[in-house]
Amino acid sequence: MTGGAVTLLGACLGLTAIGTVLAERLFAARDRISETPEEIGLLDRVPQFVWRANATGQVDFFNSEFRELTGEDPGQAVTRNDWRRHIHPDDLADFEGRWSEAVARKSDVRTLFRILHTGGEYRWMRGYGRPSYDPQTGAVLGWYGGLHDVHEEILAKQKAEALIAHLDDAVRTRTRELLQSEERFRTLFDDMNIAYAEQYIGEAKRMIDGLRAAGITNFRAYIVANPHFVDKCLASIRVNRVNGALLNMMGYRDHEELVAKPPTENAVDSRRVMTQQLEAMFDERHHFMTTATLLGKDNRRVTVAVGVNASADWAVSLSTHIDITERLQADEMVMEARGELARVNRALTIGALSSSLAHELNQPLLALGMSAQAAKRWLARTPPDIAQAEATLEKVTYNAERMDAIIRNTRLKLVRGASPLVSIELTDVLAETAMLLEHDVETKRVRLIVAPSPRTFYVKAVRIELQQVLTNIVLNAAEAMQHVRDNRIIRISIEPQGSTVAIVIADNGPGIAKEHLSHIFEPFFTTKAGGMGMGLQICRNIVDGFNGALKAENGPQGGAIFRIELPLAATDEMLTTD
Repeated sequence: MTGGAVTLLGACLGLTAIGTVLAERLFAARDRISETPEEIGLLDRVPQFVWRANATGQVDFFNSEFRELTGEDPGQAVTRNDWRRHIHPDDLADFEGRWSEAVARKSDVRTLFRILHTGGEYRWMRGYGRPSYDPQTGAVLGWYGGLHDVHEEILAKQKAEALIAHLDDAVRTRTRELLQSEERFRTLFDDMNIAYAEQYIGEAKRMIDGLRAAGITNFRAYIVANPHFVDKCLASIRVNRVNGALLNMMGYRDHEELVAKPPTENAVDSRRVMTQQLEAMFDERHHFMTTATLLGKDNRRVTVAVGVNASADWAVSLSTHIDITERLQADEMVMEARGELARVNRALTIGALSSSLAHELNQPLLALGMSAQAAKRWLARTPPDIAQAEATLEKVTYNAERMDAIIRNTRLKLVRGASPLVSIELTDVLAETAMLLEHDVETKRVRLIVAPSPRTFYVKAVRIELQQVLTNIVLNAAEAMQHVRDNRIIRISIEPQGSTVAIVIADNGPGIAKEHLSHIFEPFFTTKAGGMGMGLQICRNIVDGFNGALKAENGPQGGAIFRIELPLAATDEMLTTD
């Protein structure tokens, strides 16, 4: 028998106890062995494929399972010694080599190969074989073994490997696309001629966290007593990149010329501004605003309004700079202040939106990573759960497409103006939003309930922007309930109101303070430590753009209630949805 026969043996460990004993008895004699009809009959009734070979590896017996497998008489196959023709041509060389090696080394053999089934298809088989030794001399008397059908197992494994390869490729592709999308988003500032700089602040944040861990609670008092700590933090901050607008503002030719100077030398009052940033980092505030006088080339001085946004992981900060020098010096400063303020607000809003965008991307990106890991776990099972893996991969694709939609919509809205309104169905939007927020609310131990709607309702809106409004309100509510001990619940429902429909978001948190209720939609009004006060104002602007209204009130039983009131789409528009 050749190496292929060995593979056949190695695949089948399923010989019954009776089959093993009888096979060993049949190997008790050397060379050609004469077995009794009773022994042959018992071997033929063994439910596994059993074979035997003599000391030289020549097969001299197949049980009746050979006929079930190949459709041929086992005795004739042994006599003609042509049973190898049933092995797939691509597997024959490996089979022969393994069997020959086992015979030469007088060792066990394991094989995996395809065999032509009586039904006309090649099926994967796993085989196993072992030598029988003379107890006196140790010489090999013969070989015995078996095989069993592992076709479905092998196909499942191959499909799993293909899916894993596809998953890895999809993740690499989506990661590359996200990096490209991030770069496109950065060009927003160039498109609008807004100066920005990105700084590395990771090491400074680690030092500040060390103070907190050591029990320091008053950062300002500490740095007054230990000014060297500020010097150490500022020395660790470096400029990663700046755009052309900032280079022009400061009179530099290129990035290298600007970053050749330490960050502390790029502003007249840089220590004050950067100390403010350190203080914000100590307070865990990702955003702050201030003014500064930049010190450019040839002692050029430019007074700017600065908005600083730190990344979620505190690795980098992005600062936007608006030149207000001329406005401060102009005689008509009061007349022109409104237009300048609008531009400053727009730039700072972009800064806020960049952090908001980072947050919105973080959730589907986290979901994408979790789904990818889950898919691998499904595929690693024995046997692999292909259906669950494929369902999980659908979530990978969905979250990647959602991230792309978020970035494209943000760019379209800020650079080219408002997106066109289309007819969308509310229950579908609510269900999708609830799925996207699932991880966030679970992290905050909040239960998000979407009440069933009596029927479908269509409104004219921008789907991704409406989801942005819902996400902002739900996450605000979840954060407001952080001190509620038990049963943190946010409930979303749809209430028809004649020609309009209201999306109602209610929570069982502390509600909104009476003195704050009339101000919560005003720009820069916030009750959060480190908040910018732009979230709800942006939400109201979005809803206004849908010809709707965003309202807030306190519920009669406590908690806050937000109502997004939107006009119903005309009947003939319901056929065109996004």
